[in-house]
Amino acid sequence: MTFTVHKKVMPENKNCGNTPGERIRWARFEIGLDIVDVAREAGLCTGTISRIENGRAQTVEIETLRKLASVLNQPVWLLGCFDLLPEKTLAERIRKARLYHGLTKSEFAAKIGTNEKTVRLWERGKCSPTEKSMKILIPYLENLKLY
Repeated sequence: MTFTVHKKVMPENKNCGNTPGERIRWARFEIGLDIVDVAREAGLCTGTISRIENGRAQTVEIETLRKLASVLNQPVWLLGCFDLLPEKTLAERIRKARLYHGLTKSEFAAKIGTNEKTVRLWERGKCSPTEKSMKILIPYLENLKLY
């Protein structure tokens, strides 16, 4: 009887990468899981993970990143490359803060006591938060400096 040993090839770049696919592959290798293991644990298709890792997925949904983050023991912001997002304007900072916390617009709106449309307008720079909303947003915005 012959056994074939499948050797896992580590990514050439020891850095975790600059795309979600690179970072997900890096995190997977870090804990020694293959795509089948990750897919099973995360409740995703192997094809989905393969497309993400190979850069063929246009975007990666927050819900997918949360599942992968849980399995790969990494923060959502790291896997999603949200640390690389700009934060020059208040609109960019609000979007980055929301994504850092792995929240959809509707989830973020519920946490801060507003609605999804308002969050969308803030993130597009179409309107600014009220003074009351800014007080609620400040802890989210300050957290950006922690990473």
